[in-house]
Amino acid sequence: MTEKLRDLLHDRAAGVDFAPDDLDALVRAGDRRVRRRRGLAAGGALAALAVAAALVVPALSGGGDAAPEPTDNRTDTATETLPNGGVSWATSSVILAGDDALDVGHEVSVYVATTHGYVFADPEGTVYSVVDGKVDAIGRTDESEPHLVADDGSSLVGWVDFSSGPAPAFMVFDQSTEAEPAFAGGETTDDMSAAAASADPAYFYAIDDGTAYWRDARGAVAVDLETQDTELVDPDAVDGLDILDVQNGVIAFRDGKGVAVGTTRETAVQLPGVVTDSGELSPQGTAFAFYVDVPDPENGGHTEARVVGVDGSAVPLDIASATLSFAVPYGWLDDDTVAVLSSGPIEARYQSLLGCDVATGECEMTVENAGAARAQIVLPNGRLLR
Repeated sequence: MTEKLRDLLHDRAAGVDFAPDDLDALVRAGDRRVRRRRGLAAGGALAALAVAAALVVPALSGGGDAAPEPTDNRTDTATETLPNGGVSWATSSVILAGDDALDVGHEVSVYVATTHGYVFADPEGTVYSVVDGKVDAIGRTDESEPHLVADDGSSLVGWVDFSSGPAPAFMVFDQSTEAEPAFAGGETTDDMSAAAASADPAYFYAIDDGTAYWRDARGAVAVDLETQDTELVDPDAVDGLDILDVQNGVIAFRDGKGVAVGTTRETAVQLPGVVTDSGELSPQGTAFAFYVDVPDPENGGHTEARVVGVDGSAVPLDIASATLSFAVPYGWLDDDTVAVLSSGPIEARYQSLLGCDVATGECEMTVENAGAARAQIVLPNGRLLR
């Protein structure tokens, strides 16, 4: 996101002043009604096949001798089961889904949803799995640049471990099994960074249909997590922003001209008027959602959610920009419904979640006044809000 939007989000979170007992009410899960929809996974990824319980674990090409060992700790803070397959969000240490809420015992920095539960990272970089109300520490990622990816419609989650070996390791975890997280491959060196925009990052782009996409020393690669077959997708990928999303085999490539979509860099088609460093493909890869900053000298401008079909057609969303300071897509609820985080003008001090039908442009409120007293809302796209 732009510096302007990041500052606005943080200012809004700091300025929210709900009643002091709001968080307790959220945990009791009785005061919010959320329209049920298909679950949202990290940044969105397509319905997919789960990998086998045991993944092949080759030696680290970047110098590590073995796969990092996960932390084997469990917290008993969580006592209730959260439903899967609905709109969810988090604030502080509470994950909320539909009418239910669960205190997971650790502050949630980033998280994703799967078919079996939730996976989140805390401010110290510890990665936790939440299944049937149980919270298990399963690994580590970078504490300053936490990032998780999930395969929509499956139980797969991925991240990069920067602390358990001399070089970063791409890790994959299957929530449907009792297996520990497995080293999934990759060629990395000990000087690679976690930041997407850095000069030489080890960055996990996405998991789509059982295939992992990441950036390592070779460029952007695609790795079949079951067979370990590897394809070089883009040897010129220099950072974590060269691929914005992957859905249904369709890749959103970013370059100096904007965003192009296709199955290869060579055949990708440029999306007209789309210049952004973030965005979300629909589950079938038929549309791309992003945001733009719209200047307004009199009112200070606003941030507007937009959707473009991969055929170049614009999809107008019926969001009243005059009453908003920002509207930012953060994923898809299904192939026809984009999920949007919105906020009213500064004096209104609210953040809400919308579902917008891309066929009609109509937007409906799914969660009004999401969040809690002076807490930053966290969305299930595996990324920090900034």
